[in-house]
Amino acid sequence: MACDRPTVYAILEPLIDKKISHLFNTNHLSDARMLVTSKRWILRGRGNHAEVPSIETVAALKRMLRWHRTLDGVWFDRYGVSILFYAILRRDDAVFRALIDDVAAEPSARKRRKILLSRIRKEGKTRYGIPGHATSLHVAVAMGSPMMVEELLRRGVDPNTTDTMGSDAFMLGCGTDNIASQRRWLELIPTWDVNRRNRIVGGMALGIAVLYGTNKMATVQFLIENGADISLCTHSGNSVLMSATDSPDADPVVVSFLLDSARKSGVPNFRDFVNYRSRPRSFKWKLIRWATRALRFVGLLRRHVLVYFMDKEGSTALHNAVQRGDTDIAEILLDAGADSSLRTTHTKANVAEWARRFGPFPAIEALLFRSRPSNT
Repeated sequence: MACDRPTVYAILEPLIDKKISHLFNTNHLSDARMLVTSKRWILRGRGNHAEVPSIETVAALKRMLRWHRTLDGVWFDRYGVSILFYAILRRDDAVFRALIDDVAAEPSARKRRKILLSRIRKEGKTRYGIPGHATSLHVAVAMGSPMMVEELLRRGVDPNTTDTMGSDAFMLGCGTDNIASQRRWLELIPTWDVNRRNRIVGGMALGIAVLYGTNKMATVQFLIENGADISLCTHSGNSVLMSATDSPDADPVVVSFLLDSARKSGVPNFRDFVNYRSRPRSFKWKLIRWATRALRFVGLLRRHVLVYFMDKEGSTALHNAVQRGDTDIAEILLDAGADSSLRTTHTKANVAEWARRFGPFPAIEALLFRSRPSNT
C-alpha cells in the first residue's frame, strides 16, 4: 500500500498558509508570527527542512513577520519575543549566523546576554509547545539545528537556565524528535546529568521523552544509552513506564523497548517495575494530596486536575493503557506480567473497572477476560 504522507502534507501546507494569512489579516500578530516561523518544524516529517524555502537575510525574516519599525524594537518585538528566537524557530541557519554576529557587535555585555538568552514571557506560547520563560537555547535544542545549540553554548548561554516548569533546555528538547540537537548537546557537555529533575513535578528527560510527541524511539534509546535511569519516578509519583503508557501518542515499540531495557538493566524486581503503582513521593506532593482530599471532602473541590491525579493514585501502567482503550499496549503489559487485579487507592478500581469508567472498550474487556488466570 502506498504511503499517504505526501498527500497529507499536500493538504496540510495550504491549510497552514491559510491560517497564517487569517491571523495576520485579523491582527492576531503574535500567533501569526509563531505559526509562520513554526511552519518548517510542523512540516518536517515530509523530508528535508529545505523543502520550506529558507530565508537568507534578517530583513527578509522581518518582512515575513511584518516587523514594524516603531512598534517593534530592534531586537525584541512588542510581545517580548526576539528576532533571534524567531530565526531559531524557523531553523534558518544563515539568518541565525547573521544575528549572532550582530549581537557580538553590541557594546553592552548585559544587552548581549539578554539578546542571546532571549527569554520569552511567563505565559509562554504553549499552543506551539513553548513553555513560559523558555530561552533561545530551549527552542534550539527542541526545534533548531545542532549548529544553533553549539553557537549559543559557545557564546555563553547558561545550559542550566530553566523555564517556568524548572526544565532545562535538554529536558525540553527531549520532548521532541530533534535527535541531532540532543546528540550535539551531550557531545558539547559530556558530563551532563541526563537524570536531572525539573522543579515542579521532578520530571526527567527520559520521562519527558516518552510522554510527549511522536517518533520518540531514537530519543528514548539515545537517553538510555547515555545513562538515563529507567527506574526513576517523578516527585508526583509517575514511573517512566507509566508516562510512556499515559501519553496520547503512546507507542507500543517504545513500551516494549522500555520493558526490554528494564530486563537487561537488572532492575531489582521486574514484576514490581511493571506493576508500579503511582503515589506521591516528595513531601510537597504528599501535602498537595492531603490538601486535595480535605478540600474534596468538604465539597470545595469537585472538578480539578488535582482531583483527577488523586483518583489515579495507586494506578498502574496497565490502568493508563486501558483508560485510552489501547489494546496493543495493554497486551504487551499483560504479557510482561501486569496484574489486572490491582486497584487504585481512592476509587478502588481494578483495571477492568477503570476501563469501563472511560469506555466502553469491548476489545479491552475481551483481552482482560482472556488474560484471567484459569482458576478464576
